[in-house]
Amino acid sequence: MGVTAGIAILYGAGALYGMLTVSSPLDRVFGESPSVVSHTIVARQPVMVVRVTLDEVDDLREEVRTLEERASSALRGQPVQIQVRDNRDAALAAAYHSMHFYIQEAVVTGRFSEMNERIASCARQAGLDKYKVFVDDDRVYVQLHLDGRHLYEIVSREERPEAPRSGA
Repeated sequence: MGVTAGIAILYGAGALYGMLTVSSPLDRVFGESPSVVSHTIVARQPVMVVRVTLDEVDDLREEVRTLEERASSALRGQPVQIQVRDNRDAALAAAYHSMHFYIQEAVVTGRFSEMNERIASCARQAGLDKYKVFVDDDRVYVQLHLDGRHLYEIVSREERPEAPRSGA
């Protein structure tokens, strides 16, 4: 009985510690943001990964960067990565599918102005209400909006292995 009680106390203390040092600060950060519908902790180490469902935002890049910075600060500097959820439908998914090859190509080649022109063409063909694409040093942020629904995609620009050359 003593070992079981000791384990239960340690487990309870660990859960309380986690709630006080991780859950509560994150609940505060995400609860204060009017664009956050919900959030769930997906992973804790080495990077805190939080899945966040966002309402419609004007600037996805700014929203994600702000949430990551505020969450990291609340966790005393622990790195935080946001995984974004949205309310996409089949039409938005199809529109993104028509664009994603251009995005991946631009990530590899660095031809972001070409990517932007091609995405604009795809957006017109899909009849989107609006779209936005942002590029920073680390990621490409894509927002598509149609009939009150929105799709958010964040594509990493991390170094990728070079494609094999033909004949190699």
